[in-house]
Amino acid sequence: MNNRYVQIFKLYFTYGPFRLLAGAMASLAVLFRVSMRLWYYSLADEFFSFFIVASVWLAFTAGVMLKRQTAHPRASLLPGYRQPHLVVFNALFLVFFGTFMYWLAGLYPLIIVQPVAVWSVAVLSTFLVAVVIALGYLSVNILVYLFYFFMLFISWNTYGLVMYSSGHVHWHYIFGALTVVIIAVLNWRALVLTEDAFEYGYIIAWPPKDF
Repeated sequence: MNNRYVQIFKLYFTYGPFRLLAGAMASLAVLFRVSMRLWYYSLADEFFSFFIVASVWLAFTAGVMLKRQTAHPRASLLPGYRQPHLVVFNALFLVFFGTFMYWLAGLYPLIIVQPVAVWSVAVLSTFLVAVVIALGYLSVNILVYLFYFFMLFISWNTYGLVMYSSGHVHWHYIFGALTVVIIAVLNWRALVLTEDAFEYGYIIAWPPKDF
């Protein structure tokens, strides 16, 4: 019989969209690194764009799946039901972060980029990923719409934000701390979630057979 943690891990990857997006994100990170090493910068730029799209959707899907696993009647009946789900979720978040760092390592020193700028991209990306995961967990439509416009604003000002945070290193610690807080609050909410909680009812339908 499989370990419970392994079963939960498999639960993510038996869900088609998550498996597809996770594979796309990992593959695009590798293709980006290879393209950069071969000096195909225009091709690497295309891989970068698709990498960001896959990452955002994967983060949102991970949040939705966490909600589906924790906002479940079994959690009210079985003691300790949610803890293994949260352990696997946090482990996957670390894998997500590791993939981002692998992708970022391709920027330096293959092209002239200051290491502080690479760290600026890392902390900003990780912060946004944490926010997107939280949005997927909440699944509240109005929040998703509002954050979509916020993401458009971020995308229009990405270069300026990276340069600003590169010149003001204290923002690295601020964004890093905010990321930790978001993930910590998400874990806490998922752990104490009850049927009376405001976000309990906001869940995208998932056929029972997928459990």
